[in-house]
Amino acid sequence: MDILENRVKLIRDMEVAQETYNGSFILKNNMTDIIYMIRQDTDAMLAYSTFSPVSVSYSTRPEYKYDNKRRLRTSLQRYLNRKYSAYILKVPDHCIDKYVQCVFINRQTYNMEFLSGEDVQEAYNNGWGGESCMTGDRSLTQLYGNNPEVVRMMILKWSKENWSTFEDKVLARALVWKVGVGENDYYMDRIYPNDGMHVLWMEKYARDKGWDYRSSHGGSFNGTIKNKTYYIKLEHDGVFPYADTFIYATNSSYTSTDIIITNSEPSEPYRCLQYTSGDIGGIETAINYIVCDDCGEDCDEDDIVYRNGYGYCRDCDSNNVYCHDCEVKMYESTDYSNTIIGGLIYCQDCYDLIARECYKCHTVYPFEQMIKIVGIAIDDVLVCWECSRAKEYVQRRAQHNGGVRMNMVTII
Repeated sequence: MDILENRVKLIRDMEVAQETYNGSFILKNNMTDIIYMIRQDTDAMLAYSTFSPVSVSYSTRPEYKYDNKRRLRTSLQRYLNRKYSAYILKVPDHCIDKYVQCVFINRQTYNMEFLSGEDVQEAYNNGWGGESCMTGDRSLTQLYGNNPEVVRMMILKWSKENWSTFEDKVLARALVWKVGVGENDYYMDRIYPNDGMHVLWMEKYARDKGWDYRSSHGGSFNGTIKNKTYYIKLEHDGVFPYADTFIYATNSSYTSTDIIITNSEPSEPYRCLQYTSGDIGGIETAINYIVCDDCGEDCDEDDIVYRNGYGYCRDCDSNNVYCHDCEVKMYESTDYSNTIIGGLIYCQDCYDLIARECYKCHTVYPFEQMIKIVGIAIDDVLVCWECSRAKEYVQRRAQHNGGVRMNMVTII
């Protein structure tokens, strides 16, 4: 695909992403102008990169715009931040990330392949999709080799047709479990690596197939799957791999040849499958979890962050935006561009309560940082600290009336 075709495809994908994006209100509105300027900028000729499936490319000089060897390659987010910073200055980075993901999600640049049995062991042994704690020791993944009908490995590779230079590169991996008797009763486990465009592509693949999959691919996930509990029976030889989702085994199901694993902590005594040595854990008893008020996942109490009377898991807390004063959650559909003071975001109620405009420079500051000018020559006004140092305020112009100075600077 040549540069012009890549450019047309990128602009179309950006327009589609603008429609489907449900993040920052400012970014969604301003993308109309940004896309228009990108279309008009035929000197830079921004386009999907010919050499990288997750990058864009552009020209720094008009005479280079059709020369792939002279065009520069970068991420779309970096290009937007550098070229159109005035339009997205107040947009958090994670909101821009989300838009870029919407742009790239439909770019079919990859193939999915499935491995089973000993091939899964070989993939772990060779570190496909990144090294694992079980890389280099085939015995630790024997459980997967023993149960090819129950568990497979899905790997993502670059499309050979479009990206021949990446033909043999495995970009990512995830285990896929058979969790029921139906045709689509599968569950896609944690994706490795757990960050990047491949996560979106693999999640989309699972959605299109009607599978369940993890809501988070980080290490703090506790096994909750949309309030569902699955039980999977496996044959084993006494060696167990480190588990990400199906981390529990009821003690009553554990025999010398079979075991039933599950994603939800059992009420009866159980064993844990989160050891890198191949061992199974000792007998444990259930503990009480706290539900995240955002995603609904069960979390250990130590992993809950409380804000404004609500409890959020650490993943949700790191992605949410809160009012700096009362810590109420700011929803992504909320336009908070006009309630920012000194780079800090406030809800409308707190902003109305504390925001004051400087009489001299018209910049908005919190009320407690303002200085009140009291006197005869000037009505009582509020100015910021910087403006309070201006000559007309610093000079204490005195009008003597019975020897009393009337113009004074006071801090409130």
